[in-house]
Amino acid sequence: MSEQKAKVAAVTKIDSFTKDGNTLYKHNIVFDTGVSGIAWSKNEDGSPWKVGEEATFTMELDAAKGINKLKMAQKGGWSGGGGYRGGGYKKNEFLDCAAYALSYAKDMAIDKVIPKEEVLPTAEAWYDWLVAKGKVVAPAPPATT
Repeated sequence: MSEQKAKVAAVTKIDSFTKDGNTLYKHNIVFDTGVSGIAWSKNEDGSPWKVGEEATFTMELDAAKGINKLKMAQKGGWSGGGGYRGGGYKKNEFLDCAAYALSYAKDMAIDKVIPKEEVLPTAEAWYDWLVAKGKVVAPAPPATT
């Protein structure tokens, strides 16, 4: 998925999708090179895709749907901020609970609330409590083909 540059020739709204009060708009983007694909935007007009402007983007073929998925390239490199970067990261609530529980138990040992030997048993107790209280659900197993 290498970056490409081309001038946007057309932006056509196809559909919209609303979930949890947030609306995303599906657009067909056509470039002056003849390349085209589908992109989602928070804006009904399709921005940041603007007709007549050069865009730096990545394109990925979705073979199952027979479409090219377009994503605007990040501008200015690393911003130091978080945020959604599209794909790749899947939240693992079990790992998050384990990390929090261990960190909290370690802090308790540093503050001499518990002895060092009790860090792991205390972390396990916190982990069990967090999973039970948070109603953490195991991730779905991977699909088999």
